[in-house]
Amino acid sequence: MHNKKTLKQSTIAFASGGIILFLSVMLTVFSLKVVKYYNKAAFTRERQLELIRLGNDLADASEFLTNEIREYVQTGDRTNYDNYLKEVNEVKTMENIINKLKELGVPEDELEYAKQAVRSSEALTEIEKKAMEAMTNKDYDKARELVFNDEYEEKAQSVKNAINSFLRKDEWQA
Repeated sequence: MHNKKTLKQSTIAFASGGIILFLSVMLTVFSLKVVKYYNKAAFTRERQLELIRLGNDLADASEFLTNEIREYVQTGDRTNYDNYLKEVNEVKTMENIINKLKELGVPEDELEYAKQAVRSSEALTEIEKKAMEAMTNKDYDKARELVFNDEYEEKAQSVKNAINSFLRKDEWQA
């Protein structure tokens, strides 16, 4: 009889040990899954923040060019002219942002909004070149008219609209 009781206790101890081992394994597996999903969520959030930053950088680059050309035609300060040309010809922030978005694997439909912003900005650049030419010819009124008229404002707004569409598209993906 004593043997049966011992056997029964050992069976219970063995079964309890098995259950504890099983639960420990399950806890470990679920913990690893939680870590995996947390890391994926963190990566997704980091990517989203990077895309937002790039979208804002795109807006800032466009705004920089607009401010520099407008300052130049109002004051004739060569520093603004030089800053403008350096951005357009050397720094090329907007092109670099498009390349970075491609590196990040941004889907083409999202990328198209950023590309549209760049195309719209290039249309502004054509007007801005005419304004610089007018400044060279000392036709200051024409230069100011070119960068402060309704057409220029509409084109500048189209850049902003494309960037805002890019930023909203990215929010949908969150």
